[in-house]
Amino acid sequence: MYRSALSRLSNGVASRRHLPAALRPAFTRGMADVDDKSLEGRYANALFQAASRKKILDKVFGDLEQIRDSIAESKEFKLFVETPGIPTDIKGTVFGSIAQKYQFQDVTVNFLKVLMENRRVGMLQKVIDVFEDFFRAHKGEVKCKVTSAKPLSAAESKEIEAALKKRAGKDAKLIMEWNTSPAIMGGLVVKLGDQVLDFSVQSKIERLQSQLMNPV
Repeated sequence: MYRSALSRLSNGVASRRHLPAALRPAFTRGMADVDDKSLEGRYANALFQAASRKKILDKVFGDLEQIRDSIAESKEFKLFVETPGIPTDIKGTVFGSIAQKYQFQDVTVNFLKVLMENRRVGMLQKVIDVFEDFFRAHKGEVKCKVTSAKPLSAAESKEIEAALKKRAGKDAKLIMEWNTSPAIMGGLVVKLGDQVLDFSVQSKIERLQSQLMNPV
């Protein structure tokens, strides 16, 4: 089943379609401008442009990753960020301490202040996710998550990465993430950019069950 999934991956055509749709023009041109008209997209875009002008994109992205890691590591902090009823001054004090501890860029600090003033801190995680999409597209990077039923060998991982590289295009830099889930029973599930490629045994069984349920 692994070989079948690998073969289907290898037959893919290189394309920028694996990027989120709003980012494809920016990826093609290699420019920093992006187009995401959602509310979180507008906030992320404003931060991206400010960081780009100051040539500190990497540092600002590092700040945002630190915030995201803190949210992931602490349920209490996640609740604190997402609860709208907490006064702005209290949130400002907490974020100020974090910014000082990790020496955030002034651009990042000012951005957090804007979110707090506009009572939009609850969408911070979504803003960070969109900013990462912009950041990766700007660098020609594509996030790729591979899930298998059991851990892959080094040789298997290398083969899969090579097939995905071919599929994503020679100019794309893959950011690989490897996971295991016995629930898929065999084969692979691959998330390449915004495209999901499901070559799992589980999905085959589900399709078969669906066909059997159809009236004759």
